[in-house]
Amino acid sequence: MHPAEEQVVSFIKEHKLIPPGSKLLVGFSGGPDSLFLLHFLIKFERLLNIRISAAHVNHNLRGRESLRDEIFCSDFCKQNEIPVSVSSVDVKSYAQKNKLSVEQAARILRYQFFNSVCREQDLDLVVTAHTRNDNAETVLLNLIKGTGITGLGGIPVKRENIIRPLLCLEKSTIIEYLKKQNLKFRLDKSNLLDDYQRNFVRNRIIPEIIKINPNFSGNVLNMSFLLRNFNSELDVFIEQTIKEFTRQDVHSLMIKTSLFQKRGEYIAGMVIRRSIDGAFGKQLSYLHSKKIFSLLEKQTGSMLQLPGALSAIREREFIQIALITKNDFSAADILIGKKISLDNRTFYSRMVSKGKALISPEDNTVEFIDSEKIVGNSFVIRRWLPGDSFHPIGMKGRKKVSDFLTNAKVPADKKKHALVLLNNNKIVWLVGFRLDDRFKITNNTKKFIKISIR
Repeated sequence: MHPAEEQVVSFIKEHKLIPPGSKLLVGFSGGPDSLFLLHFLIKFERLLNIRISAAHVNHNLRGRESLRDEIFCSDFCKQNEIPVSVSSVDVKSYAQKNKLSVEQAARILRYQFFNSVCREQDLDLVVTAHTRNDNAETVLLNLIKGTGITGLGGIPVKRENIIRPLLCLEKSTIIEYLKKQNLKFRLDKSNLLDDYQRNFVRNRIIPEIIKINPNFSGNVLNMSFLLRNFNSELDVFIEQTIKEFTRQDVHSLMIKTSLFQKRGEYIAGMVIRRSIDGAFGKQLSYLHSKKIFSLLEKQTGSMLQLPGALSAIREREFIQIALITKNDFSAADILIGKKISLDNRTFYSRMVSKGKALISPEDNTVEFIDSEKIVGNSFVIRRWLPGDSFHPIGMKGRKKVSDFLTNAKVPADKKKHALVLLNNNKIVWLVGFRLDDRFKITNNTKKFIKISIR
């Protein structure tokens, strides 16, 4: 067995990539890496106890050369009695339509085809020919663009049904092997151009790094494995922390402020971003999580807007994350004796006799007021505004609505939606909380108005 073959067999066993009896679909471009992969699997088909099929995607990016790649792959599979599925796609059109780079579009279309073939032919695993060099390029690109630990973990050896048994090999080892075996392969000359970011990294940056460290790709691969193992352990811890410090209901996510004292900024940031992604399907950046941290230094009720139509509100013991809902309700006129629906609730006011003016201390949705203290025959109902003030029953003098709600420990999300009922520009009722003393009924009241909200 050739040393390169021994290395791959050992790598497959070490990472338990191919269970005996597996049915494999090999992504076959005709290039040196995928040719080595398919040749290797054919050679060790019995040893690994596998069945092999191949799939080739013609990206139509290089005119006749793309067609020649397709013919080469079909002929090779026919000669080796390997079933092959071929797809021809328009990568450029797909990229333009979906506002993607050509590289991203090609990758999406490629894996869509691989997955469809697996479903149609009942295959178990997709095998791709990524090498150590590909992993080093990916890590370096992620580092240049800005990444966390996950990005530095590089290309995974296995993800879902995709395996990459050649990550243990250098491309130079593969080329040397193919030449000794007299195996011809296709070369994509566009890889020699610096038009794409990956090509620039491959052709310009990595050769300079190799002058300093010839084993650069091997070192990067070892680092990737270490970081992926670390990430696995970290994921378990993050999930436990999410359960401990967050609470979710239908409309919002509550994050305990104690998270920020008991866990460091990095862990707290990961908890915030992952729990928001889980609750709302919105992915925030590290900088956004830092903005959420800043709410801890602000007073209760402080709010900031986040991407994805999300808001973060500072509560006493929580930071609440919620979707910002569009609400066109600002103010409405209400005639006495008429009902009006707003904010999924119904407001009603009507004249009642003294005998029906019974106030229940437990019901904050109903109040009775002195009709003779009302100007005209209507009210205005709206959301409270900064600067609004009234004379709450049971308190001396005037008090700001904002201070009243804060002292009553009303959660910030309910506080911002609180309503006030006005007559002649005076607050009659902080709806659901407290009546204004100037409109209360007394022993001298002769005409009563019942106001309610349900």
